Amino acid sequence: MITWRPSPHPEPRRSASDAKVDDVNAVDPGSVAQQIQQAVRKIDWARYDSAEPTEVEYAFNRLVQARTEADAPAAYDAVLNVLAHNHSGWVWACAVPAAPILARVVADCTGIPRRVAPEILVDLVSWSTAGSADSDEVGQALRAPLAP
Repeated sequence: MITWRPSPHPEPRRSASDAKVDDVNAVDPGSVAQQIQQAVRKIDWARYDSAEPTEVEYAFNRLVQARTEADAPAAYDAVLNVLAHNHSGWVWACAVPAAPILARVVADCTGIPRRVAPEILVDLVSWSTAGSADSDEVGQALRAPLAP
């Protein structure tokens, strides 16, 4: 006879494909990565047509938890793809509230996240010029804090 026993693990086991936004729970709650994730969650991404809130959280999670060179391109692509259209270079309005979070990654993180975040910011600012009316408007908002 087989007797069922509850798992000694407090949470159910998940496969790698299930690991998305909840992976932030693996980070020390007082860590910079956790603080950045909290900042991401405070933004109402649903008000932006191009931003799916869970995808934005997932993308920033990939960024702040990137540890190896192999993680860098995936983190870059994840964040950039939720903030812009990589092939056309059009930057979406959700990039405006994301920019200060990326700047915080540059200032407060180390390693791969600190190296990848400015690459994303540079692409967002350089792509957001005339081309589409929305992208130009977003570009002006992104560059406003940089003005003298």
